[in-house]
Amino acid sequence: MIGAGAFAALVLIGSLAPKDDQNTAAATQPSTSSTTSAAPSTTQPTTAPAAAPASTSSTSSASAQETSETSTPSGSTSESSTTTMAPFIMPSEVGKGLQAAQDHIQSVSGDPFYISLSDDALALGRPQINDSNWHVCSQSPAPGSTVTSDLEVTFTVAKLDEACP
Repeated sequence: MIGAGAFAALVLIGSLAPKDDQNTAAATQPSTSSTTSAAPSTTQPTTAPAAAPASTSSTSSASAQETSETSTPSGSTSESSTTTMAPFIMPSEVGKGLQAAQDHIQSVSGDPFYISLSDDALALGRPQINDSNWHVCSQSPAPGSTVTSDLEVTFTVAKLDEACP
């Protein structure tokens, strides 16, 4: 029965095949037309390529600018990170959730992109992927210390259901 059904399906597909070839040929021509139609739809890509050639011409300019901008931000970033971030007094973050402590440091530092580090308090080498699953056991520098741009803030953390060592 299954063999007969499969045979009937193949016969049916075979009888449709010439129509598909004709449709494929017809589809190929509209595809060509579609390619022509693709020009209007290429309007979007044309917009992108139009931007790309502009970018390409700008790219040479942009490359020069990026080079100078890259060197400028490199120098500026070093200088600006030193000059833009004012020193701040390290607050006590012990007992807080890691995410809350990080958010607070970003707020206190005035730098929404300030990156603090964290270490596993149990020395198991576990990465703190989901910061909200960890709490702060200790911190460096100590509360009340002045934090400058060249000083790293590090939190020693344990999972929420673990006691600090």
